[in-house]
Amino acid sequence: MHRLYAILFAACCLTLASCINEDLSDCGSNYGLEYQVTLTTNVQTEIHTELTTETEVEVGKQLLNTLSGFFAEYANDVDLNFYNLAQPQTLRHNEHHYIGGAYASYTIYLPAEDYRHLSVANLDGEPLVNMEGNDPAERFNMIQQQGDTIDSHTYGLFSARRDMQVVEGIDQVFDVSLYMQNCAAALVVEPTDVVFRHMEVYLTDLATSFEVNDSIYHYDASPMVRTHKLDTGNRLLCHYGMGFPSAEVRTTRNEGALESLWRIKAYVTLPSGSITETTLYISSPLQAGQLRIIKATLKADGSLTPVQPEVGASVELDWKQGGIYEPEL
Repeated sequence: MHRLYAILFAACCLTLASCINEDLSDCGSNYGLEYQVTLTTNVQTEIHTELTTETEVEVGKQLLNTLSGFFAEYANDVDLNFYNLAQPQTLRHNEHHYIGGAYASYTIYLPAEDYRHLSVANLDGEPLVNMEGNDPAERFNMIQQQGDTIDSHTYGLFSARRDMQVVEGIDQVFDVSLYMQNCAAALVVEPTDVVFRHMEVYLTDLATSFEVNDSIYHYDASPMVRTHKLDTGNRLLCHYGMGFPSAEVRTTRNEGALESLWRIKAYVTLPSGSITETTLYISSPLQAGQLRIIKATLKADGSLTPVQPEVGASVELDWKQGGIYEPEL
């Protein structure tokens, strides 16, 4: 478990209308916001638990190092939004800051009012995810790029929500915790002595968007998420990918997928040029802030056999391309 305590003593001055007839309800003051960017993850535990042989341990070290940029213990940027708490929750104030480290301090000026505060971090550098909008609060949503096949996420994405009662003339400090909203999975394969040309791996059945205000994921489609190949330096093969979490419970969207919540698809090109598709079915959820490692062995026909007994599999030999996978021959 990693925890980052980024204390952001919040935001810049905003010029407001002058107080009229000493009506102090229209006046504001500087208030403190203390942000705690909290990264609660199982990365080291998952690696140490699943990768135990001497060869696997070496792969685990490389995987941990590679994912350190994704499970990063700092925020690059943060977007702060303040809405009136009463419905409809319309935007009253917005600030955007570049942090680039573990700690930063700011000052914020707000009129006395009850607020719904929403914030996100690390969206600036993430090409796969954008914000739908920021007004009203229900539109402050992370929206993933659409497509049948998309790339993995690049950065860990964080969000926070908090109700704030700002009282005029009282020194106040508000604590706000930011939590990670995406995750990662890795497939580690023992190829034994199988000869093959190429292998491609994809994740699917992951969320496509996230409502920051209500902390709800949506599963409007099941794009294939491309993974990256890790150069292990030994015989083991490792592909890892990052995206939004899977569903926590089964839905009508995946009810026919062998009781799975999310899937891994692997395409192995054999020396003959034929392609074998293996679909791995995982019944436990892939959760935000978490890493999941799935292990398998490669057989002579190009199929994968999962090592964990709770992971199911189906195989299609001599698979024909249907517009999703483009093998690199």
